[in-house]
Amino acid sequence: MARLTLAAMPLLMLCGTTVAQTLNTWGQVIFGIGGSDGHLGVLMVDGDPSTYAETTIASGPQIALLANFPRNYLGFYVQSSGDFLTDYYVNATLHNANNQLVMATVGQVCGATSNFTLVAFTGLDGQPGISTDTIFIYPTGAKGATSRINEVYPIFPGDTIFYPNNTRASCADQPSTTATVTSTSTPTTFVTSATSTPSTIPTSTVTSPPTSTPTIPNHSEIKLNRWRDGTNSNGASDLPIIDTRQSPAEQAAYPSSGLTDYDATTYFAQAFNAQPVEFEFFFNEQFVYEGVYIQSDPANYITDYSIRGWHFVPGLNASYPYPTSWTLGGVSGATKEWTYVRFANPQGGVGPSDLGTMTFTVTGSVDGQTARIAGIYPIYEGDGVVEI
Repeated sequence: MARLTLAAMPLLMLCGTTVAQTLNTWGQVIFGIGGSDGHLGVLMVDGDPSTYAETTIASGPQIALLANFPRNYLGFYVQSSGDFLTDYYVNATLHNANNQLVMATVGQVCGATSNFTLVAFTGLDGQPGISTDTIFIYPTGAKGATSRINEVYPIFPGDTIFYPNNTRASCADQPSTTATVTSTSTPTTFVTSATSTPSTIPTSTVTSPPTSTPTIPNHSEIKLNRWRDGTNSNGASDLPIIDTRQSPAEQAAYPSSGLTDYDATTYFAQAFNAQPVEFEFFFNEQFVYEGVYIQSDPANYITDYSIRGWHFVPGLNASYPYPTSWTLGGVSGATKEWTYVRFANPQGGVGPSDLGTMTFTVTGSVDGQTARIAGIYPIYEGDGVVEI
């Protein structure tokens, strides 16, 4: 007699319930980032329901699905197991009416009473369905302390949709379709010089406002690079898709676009609120970098931060590469607004790094209350890193 694993049982129960329901494969390589060791997100899209990505709800988990090209989706099914997933929301990168790339919440599930759920997508125009190549899943609740996702199955236009009817009709406590991602958890440890952690960002008085074109004082030899936006001769782009944990009010006042807009008068800002300020750059193409220069608020510059890199390498199976991660570098005890990081490579030495994702974690600033960053500027292979 064949023995069934517990992980395989939910899919069999689904098949028995839906009878002729067809579950799609993705039809392209999907890079999955997330899970307990960073690369397990790929296990949610490998077509094997006996594998799973697991994260601890208390860690504020996020799982990214990065596709090679955009497709149209009506939604997807999420198959969980064990103390199954009960609450999550989904963000995706979309083009708005002005053809600008934005991130928006496209669907959400709350109060699930069984392990197989449907999340239907809604676009910026309020109509069903989206076109995207980058999707983020944010688990916020499970029957236990962990979120375990065995498989995610896409729903394409023309598919017959099965409605499990096992979730709450309203998710009033979840983000709206226009909200930015906010953190739903507090890490267990956090090092900062803050004596208080207000939930709002105080207005910073800049005594010497920077000019709109960024320049590093006393370093006229450094030409600060723009992030490539795809308008060059070969169409290549490393303009990052930025994921932050800002509140909607912070995102409206200090949008994440301030990090990459090459304008020293605009700021990204976020309150610490007793936890690090963390944001991520996701790239649809991997480029080679020697490091970055970072400019923060002269009156309230960041003092401590680290950067982690992710790079896709063959593994698990030939069709599904997974990302490996390592610490690129960081800064501790900065005494001025301009800082730099010379990247370490995966082998532990100093040198260019081929990257698909950068994760920035800020743990300190002058006032200990907020992180205010005017810009992050890439140092490409061959540029050379100048100490500042």
